[in-house]
Amino acid sequence: MKSIFFIYLNLCLINFQVAQQIFYIDTVEIEGNKKTKYNIILREFVKKQGDTVHAEKLQYVIQRTQQNIFNTNLFVFDTV
Repeated sequence: MKSIFFIYLNLCLINFQVAQQIFYIDTVEIEGNKKTKYNIILREFVKKQGDTVHAEKLQYVIQRTQQNIFNTNLFVFDTV
């Protein structure tokens, strides 16, 4: 049986200079997971807690992380 869970990333927006925006990953919360160890899920993330992401790469990072989690075949559905 495959698990259903949700992932929430709390992002803090940091503005630098004129047009450059950088997001800081403050916390990572995983809800609804009952079987898989927390570290197994976290290792699939492209960026980790405490990392920064440029605004133009944020969508790619989210999609790549989601794809990494899907590729484990441990879950049926996830939200990043």
